[in-house]
Amino acid sequence: MALRRWFGRESGLSLPLRILLGVGLLVVVVMNALLVANQISIILAGYPGADLVDYQLAAKRVWEGGLYTSDGVYHFRYSPVAAYLFAPLGLITPMVWRALHVAAALALPTWPTRLLLLASWPFAFDLQLGNVITFVLLAAAWAMRGNRIGALVFLAFCLLFPRPLMLPIAAWLLWRQPWSRWPFVLMFVVHAALVVASGWGGAWIAQLFASTEEIGSAFNIGPSALVGLWWLVLGIPLGAWLFWRGRVGLAGLAISPYLLPYYLMFALLDLPSRDTSRSASSME
Repeated sequence: MALRRWFGRESGLSLPLRILLGVGLLVVVVMNALLVANQISIILAGYPGADLVDYQLAAKRVWEGGLYTSDGVYHFRYSPVAAYLFAPLGLITPMVWRALHVAAALALPTWPTRLLLLASWPFAFDLQLGNVITFVLLAAAWAMRGNRIGALVFLAFCLLFPRPLMLPIAAWLLWRQPWSRWPFVLMFVVHAALVVASGWGGAWIAQLFASTEEIGSAFNIGPSALVGLWWLVLGIPLGAWLFWRGRVGLAGLAISPYLLPYYLMFALLDLPSRDTSRSASSME
């Protein structure tokens, strides 16, 4: 039905424009399939996942030293508290970690989002590297539907794995779900105390400011790959407008200084939903 609305006569678009849109969609589908196949081939070749390896090393370095010392292969920018929490990852294999990613995708609130995610290149990219973005997306998706556990988990993730991508969703939750404010304040205070007690606070803050280096990453697919931080001159106002319209997933993408492929999964948060707990698509 959705395809008919866009490409059928009822769309109101001229035939040449409908054909152009159809060709564009076909190109996107084919490119997505090729990119997914590439990521799957990397997994099947036995690569352990660079991000998973970083997390396992961080769980050791947080005790031994060098937690925020990058060496060209190892990069860790999350909270030192996250490094302590990653200790159990040393006991699991990459395939188990990837199975947990698939389970997280299947735990999304609706079947359309589950299927779209599982078939997407951004998810395959996360699956191959073993990042935590899929789990962050899962918490965000349930939080946006009014689930309190999802909201608390997502807000905790904002402290443990902070990214500009997550700010609009966190702001939306704290604004539209007032009950979450004091729990977040408590989490913030406890987390800050733990960071200070760890002794890694200063090094972590320095590493956060250094994260703009990702603009030059070969994996940056955002406009900043061409114009650098100048993108934010447009991206921040665009993000504010999208936030006001209730498009918090797209708002996060807009204000991100760089876009890594798995960030694109957050666009799924703005798919139409019958859930009335989220006040339609606008905050007006």
